[in-house]
Amino acid sequence: MENPTDRTIAQAAASSQIKPKRDLELWFEEGNLVVQAEDYQFCLFKSFLTKRSPIFKDTLSMPQPEGAERINGCPVVRIHDSGADAVHFFKAIFDPETFLPPQTGTTFEKIAAILRLSTKYEVEYLRQRALEHLSTGYSTSFLQWTIKTSATFTALPCDALDTIILARKVDCPWILPTAFYAYCRFANSSEIFRGTEKNGVLVSLSDADK
Repeated sequence: MENPTDRTIAQAAASSQIKPKRDLELWFEEGNLVVQAEDYQFCLFKSFLTKRSPIFKDTLSMPQPEGAERINGCPVVRIHDSGADAVHFFKAIFDPETFLPPQTGTTFEKIAAILRLSTKYEVEYLRQRALEHLSTGYSTSFLQWTIKTSATFTALPCDALDTIILARKVDCPWILPTAFYAYCRFANSSEIFRGTEKNGVLVSLSDADK
């Protein structure tokens, strides 16, 4: 019979051998800091990142312990965020052309990712830009919302639940009226109270929002 301890060790060894994902646009050969989110790795410029984020500035100002992990001589910082979110976030910082102000089209996925991480890491100019984009699809103006000609992304009915959860998390309550309305049009009452299954995971509103 297989020893559970041996199986755990084997699984850990296998996971440690998973090849990290590296986006060539975010792997700078002259970079001096490696940031890892899930299995994504980014080789970035520390000074550029700390100038834009006070959270990274505080975190990276702490001295590295002796024997700390390094890749290609660069210190490694692990962040507890979605790797896919981190790709959008770091691209917006290091290549502004990938996330321009409104009047330029984008996607809900990109807006949500950048809004989550710019709020967490206090990159205020990106947070403001993401909020401006989000507000074009979930407007506080009834006329603008009904004609939807100024929206910079496609606000799908199935995204309404994610928008409500996002609005609560990043504190942008003005998004909620149209997001609630969109979700109520998409889901019936039993689904609203039970939750909506997305990619095999049941996602639901808070009890207060239900």
